[in-house]
Amino acid sequence: MTETRTGDPGRRRRAVVLALAVVLQIVLLTIYYHPEPKGLAGDEVNYIESSAALQRGERLDEPLRAPLYPYFLAALGAGSEQRAPTQAVQIALFLVAALCFGAIARQLFASQSAADLTIGALLLYPTFAAFAHFFWPEMLHLALWGGALAILVGQRRSPGWLATAGALLGLAVLTRHLLLPFLPIVFIALATEGRKARWRRLAWVAAPIVVLAGTALWLDWRDDGRLRSTSNAGFN
Repeated sequence: MTETRTGDPGRRRRAVVLALAVVLQIVLLTIYYHPEPKGLAGDEVNYIESSAALQRGERLDEPLRAPLYPYFLAALGAGSEQRAPTQAVQIALFLVAALCFGAIARQLFASQSAADLTIGALLLYPTFAAFAHFFWPEMLHLALWGGALAILVGQRRSPGWLATAGALLGLAVLTRHLLLPFLPIVFIALATEGRKARWRRLAWVAAPIVVLAGTALWLDWRDDGRLRSTSNAGFN
């Protein structure tokens, strides 16, 4: 009698989601580039101009927006009209973010099905998936923020993991100021999570954030004698 192997349905489900996500990205990129590449709009213009200035060796002169994303674009050559490398990296970051939030769902609900549903809902939502093709900081910010939350929600409490979460949060703040009002929630959660070593845990997370933010402020002061104290988080 021949034994029939049905395989892992969860693995097949994840493979189908990934295949559909690839198809969706191809369709969206086709819409973006044909019959001709879409023009830049809104904040995209500011980010590309800032990254072009950085590529020319000029300093960043953008006091309103968080500073990290123009450096990210400049490193990928976006300031010289090379769009594809940046879009490819942002699509990868989109996948990383989806996996991070899937890990958070699995931890919170103790269910791989919840994780798969979360990943699928993110990867297959067309409006959200299209953000990876535009020159806005959302994908970088989401991957950093999601990575930090996945570490903290996953109960990883060794100093190395906590410092990594803090570094990701610090970089996320430098990518978008919108995260700033939510940092106290993270700190309160760490400070109230049991009495044993709670302040040490909080210090391991807070230290990288302070170092990264302090370095960014010091570089502003060194370059032109002013601090990047303004933020667009209020109207975002």
